Amino acid sequence: MKRFFLTTAILLSSVLASYADSLPSAVRDTVIRAGEKTIMIKDGEDDFEVIIQESMPSGDTIRNEKIFRGVYRNGRSIEQRFRNTLINRPNRDKEMPVWGTYGFGSFEWGELKVDDSHSDIGRSHSYRGSIQFFGDIYRLNKYLVLTYALGWDADIYRITDSKTLKNIDGVTTVVDVPGRAECTLTAAYLKAMPALAFNGVGSNLTVYIAPVLRAKVYSAATTDGPDGRLEKLRRVNLNTFSVEARAGINYRNAGIFFTYSLTPLFRSGKGPKLRPYTIGFSLSL
Repeated sequence: MKRFFLTTAILLSSVLASYADSLPSAVRDTVIRAGEKTIMIKDGEDDFEVIIQESMPSGDTIRNEKIFRGVYRNGRSIEQRFRNTLINRPNRDKEMPVWGTYGFGSFEWGELKVDDSHSDIGRSHSYRGSIQFFGDIYRLNKYLVLTYALGWDADIYRITDSKTLKNIDGVTTVVDVPGRAECTLTAAYLKAMPALAFNGVGSNLTVYIAPVLRAKVYSAATTDGPDGRLEKLRRVNLNTFSVEARAGINYRNAGIFFTYSLTPLFRSGKGPKLRPYTIGFSLSL
């Protein structure tokens, strides 16, 4: 009996294989829809290809939402997994593996202010420039995603004209300068930003909230005095680690955001009590 079943199976598989070889390639292609995923199997003469991509509930394919592609031939395989971003990007980034969510193309620029309107630090012409160089994304369901990004912040605070920063007895203090002088406080940070975002499948609109964890790697105050001499103060007593709250909205490659520092700019008792905040825009290329 076992020999009968084995013989029948071998004959049946041979017949099906011969029949499949006689069909045109378009007929041998198979499409399977499972929930919000579409699986396409393309059977060629020498190999077959498997493609998995997201689809709308109606079954329509979402442009650029490819998840997986595999080509199998003679016992060898070539597989690609695609990491999609919160915002749509050109097709060239979706047709090949990319390094992280943002690659090397997410830039931010914003006006930097402090929560004390009478402060001589950050009164005007103060800015923050940022670049995000790595990230990833995990979709939780049809509407929510988790993402993270790593990057750099460069903060530039302008000090009121004819004033400068001095370290007096270990405390950073704003002092007057005889004549006209320009003083700038500069700081650079390495940052990590995990975010919870609302982004429907196939939607170009993303709304997110995130904590921003920052570690200072450089800080200095530079003063251009009335006599043309440059003076640099290294010990400005900025907090080494800081936490910010951030909210933003993106549409396609552009977005706006707001951040507020939950950590004072200066160390406790070592400088003015200030908390910076930023309103800016972002662009992903």
